[in-house]
Amino acid sequence: MLRPALAVALLAAGLPAPAMAATTAEEPPQVSLTLAAGSGIARPGEDLVVTGSVANTGTGPVSGGTLRVELTEDGLDRSELQVLLDDAADEDADRAVVGTLPIAALPAGSSVPVSLTIPAADVDRTLADADWGTHALLGSFDTEGSVIARSSSGFVWADGAAPAPIAVSTVVPFTTPGISEGLLDADSLEAYTSAGGVLRRKLDAVRGSADAIALDPRILASIRALGTDAPDSAVDWLNELRTVDNVVFPLSYADSDVALERAAGAPSVLGPGSFESSLDRDVFANGPIAEETPPSPSPSSSGTATPSPTPTDAEPGALPTGDDLLRWDYTTTDLAWPTRVLPGDLPFYAASGLTRAIVPSSSLADTPDPLPVSGSLEGSTALVLDSRLSDAVSEAAFSSGEAAGRAALADAIALLAATAEDAEPGAAVLVGLDRAWPESTASTAAALTALRTLPWVAPLRLDAIAGSGTELAVRGDQAADGRVPTAAQLLQDDAAIARFSSVLERPELLTGRERLRLLAVLSAQWLDAPEAWQTAAADLHASYDRVLHSVRITQTSVFVVSPEVPVPVFVQNDLDFPVTIRLEGRPSNGRLLVDPATATIDALSSQRVSLPARSIANGRVTLTVTAWSPTGVQVGDPATIDLDVQAEWEAVGTGVVIGLVVALFGFGLWRNIRRRRRASREGAE
Repeated sequence: MLRPALAVALLAAGLPAPAMAATTAEEPPQVSLTLAAGSGIARPGEDLVVTGSVANTGTGPVSGGTLRVELTEDGLDRSELQVLLDDAADEDADRAVVGTLPIAALPAGSSVPVSLTIPAADVDRTLADADWGTHALLGSFDTEGSVIARSSSGFVWADGAAPAPIAVSTVVPFTTPGISEGLLDADSLEAYTSAGGVLRRKLDAVRGSADAIALDPRILASIRALGTDAPDSAVDWLNELRTVDNVVFPLSYADSDVALERAAGAPSVLGPGSFESSLDRDVFANGPIAEETPPSPSPSSSGTATPSPTPTDAEPGALPTGDDLLRWDYTTTDLAWPTRVLPGDLPFYAASGLTRAIVPSSSLADTPDPLPVSGSLEGSTALVLDSRLSDAVSEAAFSSGEAAGRAALADAIALLAATAEDAEPGAAVLVGLDRAWPESTASTAAALTALRTLPWVAPLRLDAIAGSGTELAVRGDQAADGRVPTAAQLLQDDAAIARFSSVLERPELLTGRERLRLLAVLSAQWLDAPEAWQTAAADLHASYDRVLHSVRITQTSVFVVSPEVPVPVFVQNDLDFPVTIRLEGRPSNGRLLVDPATATIDALSSQRVSLPARSIANGRVTLTVTAWSPTGVQVGDPATIDLDVQAEWEAVGTGVVIGLVVALFGFGLWRNIRRRRRASREGAE
């Protein structure tokens, strides 16, 4: 048996010396094992230091046991390496035990670090028949005769000449966390762009490299929308971003998930509308924020010069336009980056001007081996993202755990080595870092630098990847996206808001604000938080419903006593904008005739609108009143008003009075005539 020298670093303090009892049969032990082979590269004549951790993730204690470490003896191609990375128990590869390590009992929730030094002589002996190539480090933890945890990680055996470098293009997303608002506030921007902030660290990590930047336009708009209230760190970050010579292309606003938009029935890729109602005029009293003079024009991907952005020419006190907030000197603007691709997606993007797409290899069917970096898919150019390699690089760059980060970096190094070995001359690979908000960016620069400087890697600019004639196909067996029904409802709400907004003199004030919120909720940043997304989507739907019912008729009954007195209708407007409506009344019977009326209701107020009416007969009438926008869109729900109509009482009363007066006058005249006749008769006698 091999006799490696062991260097064990255990958190023994506080752990009882005797082995604890294993967890009960009702709850099997839950142990996580993570191992990495040094820096991911092993060389002849050098010791191999294996590091990692053993963690008890269950709720009960786990008794002590033994950690066993093995190395595969023969080199692995990429497919063989991926099998072992997925399943450390796979027995197809020849392996040899190179060391064992005792592990003390693990209380619930505890973990211990692992450090195991394998002497150079033992490594050389195990890999004596292997040439330069990739191998797997395999670990297993057993207690009481049962293996309860396994781990695998890749590494490179650097004995001999490395293969020719493979060109690697890396895309780094500059995004922000999933929030429900269309613009970021000052506190968030300051946190993201200050020293140690995610955006600051990402910018530092890509500066001076060939890495491409996928930029969320919401970051630009949010900084500029704050005017004089924009944090200094955010303004400085924006000015520094303007000076980089990396390829920069825009994501959709708020990194809205374009694949989800299409699946939910959007007519095209959604974009932001007006920002005006989301801006504070006071912060632009002295003009827009100060931005440095942009650099000279740089060649775009099409080989033509793109115009450099110019500072907004808005006067002090004037609000910037949407173009002012979103302006940027992008290298290219025809590139989509969906989270996944389903049949029919690329024509949908192309109809919105996105004629190229970064397509994850996990969405493709029957992909060639090795994986091409580009191809033709549904009439568009597809830049093929290596999904497996991208996951490993993302874990290495963004992991918050040291052991997990080292293991992921070793995996990425080994996968790149295996890819380079399998590649033909001139081959390239595309890597995309995770779009979701990372747990940590402390190791981002170090991980990316380590990968860029590998002897078998040659950095490649994204705009140097040309399309190819390789025909690609989309997988048709991908799992359904459970978000689609909810997203479809939100798109219906968005369309309803657009129709409803015709009550405003400037509909864009309402539609622009609400569209920004929709894009924020449809962001790909929510993918790792499905429950939070469902809550955000439900809140947005409820908010949309309140908007659609913000203009409404409030009273329910009135008593009408005259045929010419109008019916008073009270209308409430909860919007921050005045609205113009047309009221129409439909009586339940013919006792009442009603004419329409048009009125403007001030913002956040209730007003009385007089609805012209004329009564025909006495009796009860139910009047259904409906509000319409000037373009004929129904506003809110119809309201019913109960009326007690008494028709023509003034005319009848006047007639009665006149009749009485005439009768009294006639009676008096008749009496006078009769009296005179009687007097005449008496005089004659």
